Amino acid sequence: HTMKFNYDSLTQTTMKASANPELSNIWTPDLEMYNQDLSIAQSFHSKDAIVFPDGSVFWSRVGNLQPLCAFSGLKRHPFDVLECAVDLGGWTRSGLFANYTFADPPLSFDGKGRTTYQEYKLLSDKVRTKLVTNFYPCCPDEPWPVLSYTFVFKRTTSDFYLRTLVIPIILLTYLAASVFWFDVRCGERLAMGITILLAIVATQIVAAERLPKCAENLWIEMVCGYSKAFSCACLVESCIVTHIFYRQRKEKFEEYISNNSKHLTGNKE
Repeated sequence: HTMKFNYDSLTQTTMKASANPELSNIWTPDLEMYNQDLSIAQSFHSKDAIVFPDGSVFWSRVGNLQPLCAFSGLKRHPFDVLECAVDLGGWTRSGLFANYTFADPPLSFDGKGRTTYQEYKLLSDKVRTKLVTNFYPCCPDEPWPVLSYTFVFKRTTSDFYLRTLVIPIILLTYLAASVFWFDVRCGERLAMGITILLAIVATQIVAAERLPKCAENLWIEMVCGYSKAFSCACLVESCIVTHIFYRQRKEKFEEYISNNSKHLTGNKE
């Protein structure tokens, strides 16, 4: 520890620390987030480091991490519990120069940054950590430790999707089945089916702006798809029944006209 000092009246001191070596008075690790959208150097502001007499250093900075997450668990949207993995490790210095390990405890949460309008809630008791040591062809004898954090988030706006999308879609689906109680001679039977189908499509268009764009087939999209398919089936059934009914009436009418014509012809003879 080259920074050790021994002063009876001094228990700690601060020194300039920065990710930029030209602006730092002490050595700082080149820790990077591998799945980053914005580097740590740009995300965290430079702050002074606290140096203790035994040579240990505590360097705390404020900022917002911006990782690129491959979310898992999105399929159950809007009742989903999402997971996002964040990998941290050295970029130019291997484990021979900087041995990265987890603190005890690895994470701590104070909850002061929460708001009542957030869409997700961090489940602090579900966070998982894993230390992975990689070896690369360029330097097979040098270990590269990676600190992997898996954060778990629960959606807090499930009730909003339930009120504004799921329940209306279910009600419209039941209404689509109500055409079976309409008299086939009622012209509103087809109009009712078409109106409900258009209402379901309009609800989907409005909801699409709030749904995540992904390759997975979401639960809520399946509900909307089945509802639209059922409404289409009800409309097709109404068309078939109406066609059969009026075709039978036409045949009976033609048969009635034919019989009456023969009867009148026979009377004249």
